[in-house]
Amino acid sequence: MNTINIIGLGKMGTAIAKLLIKTGYTINAYDIDENKKKTQKKVVFHNDIKSLLSVKAPVIAAVKPSQMAEVLAQITDNRLVISIAAGVNLQTLNNLRKVKGPVIRVMPNTPFLIGKGISVLCADSNSSELDKKLSLEIFQKGGDAIFISDEKLMHTVTSLSGSGPAFVEIFLQSLEDAGVLNGLSRDLARLLALKTTIGTAAMVEKSGKSPYEHIFDVTSPGGTTIAGIKALKENNFENAVLEAVEKAVLQSKKLAKEVS
Repeated sequence: MNTINIIGLGKMGTAIAKLLIKTGYTINAYDIDENKKKTQKKVVFHNDIKSLLSVKAPVIAAVKPSQMAEVLAQITDNRLVISIAAGVNLQTLNNLRKVKGPVIRVMPNTPFLIGKGISVLCADSNSSELDKKLSLEIFQKGGDAIFISDEKLMHTVTSLSGSGPAFVEIFLQSLEDAGVLNGLSRDLARLLALKTTIGTAAMVEKSGKSPYEHIFDVTSPGGTTIAGIKALKENNFENAVLEAVEKAVLQSKKLAKEVS
């Protein structure tokens, strides 16, 4: 299967298209913004969704949740539909189709744009092993990709890995600002914050140990690290992170109810 249809060429839809084209796929696409034609030279553009769907290939619906009903109502066969719309569950997606068929829901995150993402997939009962294999192949172009069987967990996935990059970026910006506050140039503070965060994440991933085990490795009695950790705990840093994800989960569930 070397042809994929994509509806919606926002940041994520465009990234998917570019990565697939690099690996030999033919991409047919439709986007309401006709200016996309000028920037995506290797994509076969269609003037409307009906024309796009005349190409008998799986569809990636990369549109906002509020646009999903209009898009899926035009799919009149049982082809594979892959949705990256946050909060729209599998049952709702299939109910919006005129003809039931395989549906796979995906939550990628923004590092996908540079091939460093993590995408979590969940399939409905109509999806075959070939459907799942194709979906994995597509999203592995942008990093890691895994399937989960319990769709209810997608709210937490959305909040942890989908919203997580923004939480990490707030931490990065705070580290940078702290360096500037204490005398470093902005460029040096940013470099140190970035390299420290990237290196630490890679080290934890490679070791297989928990983050706390690494914390113990660098925390010496009466040292600078334990003094900084004390300040983080006094300012409820850990609870703030827990609550950020929890609030995001609640918002994901709220949005899901609005779409269903």
